[in-house]
Amino acid sequence: MNAASDFYRKLYSDKTKKTDVSNTINESYFKSVDEMKVIEAIESVKLEKNPGSDNNTNESMKIPHTILAGLLVELFNLTQQNSETPSQWSESYHAYIQKTGGPNDIGNYRPISLLPNFYNHFSTVKNKRISSILELQLLVEQAGFRKGFCTVDP
Repeated sequence: MNAASDFYRKLYSDKTKKTDVSNTINESYFKSVDEMKVIEAIESVKLEKNPGSDNNTNESMKIPHTILAGLLVELFNLTQQNSETPSQWSESYHAYIQKTGGPNDIGNYRPISLLPNFYNHFSTVKNKRISSILELQLLVEQAGFRKGFCTVDP
């Protein structure tokens, strides 16, 4: 047991970065949303998914996305400036997806909430912005839970 404790103590002792990233995150998070990021968010969605309470399907947003992106940039930046999302963005549809087992047992279903597409795109843009900053702060040894890494990566 002591060998394992010693190994991990040495492994992390001299490499640990203790960087305060709160200012960097705040600056980046509240930076204006740009059109390219909105277009990337729209293009990244999967098709043939159920819409949320706004009834906007992914297909309906993907077709005119270059026109729609400019309007969404204005909406997202206004939302950010006001520090409040539109109340409609918190409305959701609830659906139940059958996992395994008989269809008559409610325990065999997984509940999901379908949120409005505008909110999904807004949160995608914000999530990518924060994730890119945090990714730079993580040590290479913290690979097990990161996208593009696995538990055997150094």
